[in-house]
Amino acid sequence: MGLLPWTGVDGWEEPLFRALNAAGIHPVVDLVMVVFTTIGVAYLLPFVSIEVWRRGRHALAFDVLALLALTVVATEVLKGLAGRVRPCEALAGVRLSPLYGCVEAGEPAFPSGHAARAVGLATLFSLGMSRRAGVTMAVVAACIATSRVYLGVHWPTDLLGGVALGVGMAVLLWTVQGRVKAYRDLRSRVVRFFERGTREVPDA
Repeated sequence: MGLLPWTGVDGWEEPLFRALNAAGIHPVVDLVMVVFTTIGVAYLLPFVSIEVWRRGRHALAFDVLALLALTVVATEVLKGLAGRVRPCEALAGVRLSPLYGCVEAGEPAFPSGHAARAVGLATLFSLGMSRRAGVTMAVVAACIATSRVYLGVHWPTDLLGGVALGVGMAVLLWTVQGRVKAYRDLRSRVVRFFERGTREVPDA
């Protein structure tokens, strides 16, 4: 239970939730949605930084990890404050996939950490890499966010909160890296450390 318990739902939200939750109702769709929701977990998205590093964007790879860490912290703080009950616990008749179930039962719903992390990355890629990379990640983020309602573990407004948080954290980080020398100095030291380590690894 949060400091500001939030268990209610607006009149429009339950019908929208049920429509998305009941969409598909097919084992293949269930599997696809579970795959997307798994991609969005906090311990898998950091691997995105490896691909960014491989492409030579070493500073941005550091920013990716910093963004994800900050977003996880902010999400957990907001979840603790809101204390919103998940739809799979609050409503009767929620369709749950046998591949997933209500695995986050007992954990606050608002905002969606999956949406915040994925949208944050899409925003950061748009700012620091290219519009194409940002759009590609935005499509993945949309699929991740949709999977959360489809699987019955988030309300639509949880996703909106996650989107707002993700965009906000990405813009904040981008502003900090452009204006705060201490951040850039720390990033440079970390990047140089790993660049030296990479150069010292012999070819197979």
